[in-house]
Amino acid sequence: MCKPIVIAAVLLSACVPHVPTETTPFVVDPAKAQVTLFRDSGGRNFVIKVDGREVGKLAPSTYMLLNIPAGKHLISAEDEMLLGTPGQPRYSLYDLEAVAGERIYLHLALTQCPEGKSPRQCKPLLEAVDEQRTQAEIQKSRRVGAQ
Repeated sequence: MCKPIVIAAVLLSACVPHVPTETTPFVVDPAKAQVTLFRDSGGRNFVIKVDGREVGKLAPSTYMLLNIPAGKHLISAEDEMLLGTPGQPRYSLYDLEAVAGERIYLHLALTQCPEGKSPRQCKPLLEAVDEQRTQAEIQKSRRVGAQ
C-alpha cells in the first residue's frame, strides 16, 4: 500500500525545477560560458533575463552564477517594481558573445538619478567588470539561485 505513494512522490519530485541556492555547489560546464552577475548597492530588486527568459532576481548585495551556451545572447535587468508599468522602461540590456569556457563578470549598477527626482527615476546599468572587482564584491554578498 505504501509503495504507490513512495513511487508517486519520487515521480513528482522529478518535475520540480532545481533552483541552486547559496549552499548548492555551482558546477561549471566547460562547454558553456560562466557568467557572474552581481549588485553591490541600491534599494530595489531587478529581474534578470537571458534571451527573454527569466533566470532570477538580484537584490542589493547579491550575486548569481549562470552557465550560458556559446553564442550570442541578450541579458537584461528590469526593475521588479516597474515590470509592465506604462511609461519609460527601467531596464538595461547587455549583448553578450559567449565563448565556451570563458568567464564573464557583469555588475548591475544604478545610473545617476535626476536631481530632485525619486530614486525610481534611476535606470539600471549592466556593465562588464574585471575578475578582481567581482571577487571582492561577491565576498561581501549572498548568492541567489538562478533558474
